[in-house]
Amino acid sequence: MTVTDGIPSRVPAAPVHEGNTETEPAMVVVLSEATAGHLASLAGAGWPGTVLVVGSVAEAREALAGDVPERLPQPGGLRLDADSRSVVHAPESEQLTPLEYGLLEALLADPGRVLSFADLTSTVWGTTYTGDCSHLHAVVRRLRVKLEAVSAPVHLAAVRGVGFRLAPLAPLRGGALRSL
Repeated sequence: MTVTDGIPSRVPAAPVHEGNTETEPAMVVVLSEATAGHLASLAGAGWPGTVLVVGSVAEAREALAGDVPERLPQPGGLRLDADSRSVVHAPESEQLTPLEYGLLEALLADPGRVLSFADLTSTVWGTTYTGDCSHLHAVVRRLRVKLEAVSAPVHLAAVRGVGFRLAPLAPLRGGALRSL
């Protein structure tokens, strides 16, 4: 265990090169105690391979499959920014929680296709669907508010008893919008 600025860490500190006047970029990642312990165990066991750190189960599956896209195809100028974990519909943007981001990422992968509660639970939470989808409905509620805040040209449409799909919004008379 090392101590940096009075903060204990189980991850070994990187060596400091004296005399280096160039500024090098740095990344600070805050890990839970359990996650730091698991990484330290891997390092201590002599793990020779690369450690892949991802933000969701979906990202892990894509990375392991070797087909991680630079950007997912986004309908109507809607864009997910992986670096800031936000949804962008110029000029507006909204920060997303990891669950909101994972859900929107899954739905944007195939706009219009209905993803079942089981598929979404597996993809976003990485767990098996048990018949309770209240957690999914809560995330959908929050995500709908954020999509509306950026004037997104899409809507999270519920398919009763099945799941959700990303549907384009169509203009009605008087400027109102409806889901297709």
